[in-house]
Amino acid sequence: MIHSKECAVPVDAVSPERGAEVRSALGLTNREEQILALLLTGASNRKIARTLGIAETTVKNALRAIYRKMGVSSRTEAIIVTLGQSPTEQGRDATPEEC
Repeated sequence: MIHSKECAVPVDAVSPERGAEVRSALGLTNREEQILALLLTGASNRKIARTLGIAETTVKNALRAIYRKMGVSSRTEAIIVTLGQSPTEQGRDATPEEC
């Protein structure tokens, strides 16, 4: 689950088609795809690094590259774009009907 103050979004809400579309359009490397997938689970940089057996610095560098390719500046924006929401919608409050 991806949690916000208002509601939680199940990670499986990202369709395989949407994920492939985002990765293909952005030209992500295999490692960046793995990191983005773990990012969607809510994993910290440390958890991502341990899961993949790489240094936390490597994760940070890959996240910077992912953000640059996506045209975003934070992990929250990256998640929103990957989930298929417009980044401009991120600031609005979720209504109970949407949760």
